[in-house]
Amino acid sequence: MIGYLEKKKGFAAIFMMIIAVEIFAISSIPGSGFAPISVDLSSLYHLIVFFLLAFFILVFISGGKRVKSKYIFTAIALSLVYALLDEVHQIFVPRRFFSVGDMLIDSMGIFLSTLIYLYYKRNIS
Repeated sequence: MIGYLEKKKGFAAIFMMIIAVEIFAISSIPGSGFAPISVDLSSLYHLIVFFLLAFFILVFISGGKRVKSKYIFTAIALSLVYALLDEVHQIFVPRRFFSVGDMLIDSMGIFLSTLIYLYYKRNIS
């Protein structure tokens, strides 16, 4: 599957853009003002969505070529910048705020995605 996405960079670009727009749309929804009662699903959401964003950015940038550190650095940097912009954007949304915790969870998803991609490229492909 990853090899197919690398060969068809257009698919990776489309998924990357869809995820970026979806992150912006979800971040634009005003907060409820209530603390989560049990499991905080927003943390799981942040982990998954930034995992996917970083993955598709990395696939798009590398394009199936040999993985170079500049591709990895660029994908991580773009993903982290988008995570930061997402948190800044939330400052302007009613009952939403900038969260360092969300940034940390976003970063975990980004780095986990990168590690899995690198593992795949070195051991499977």
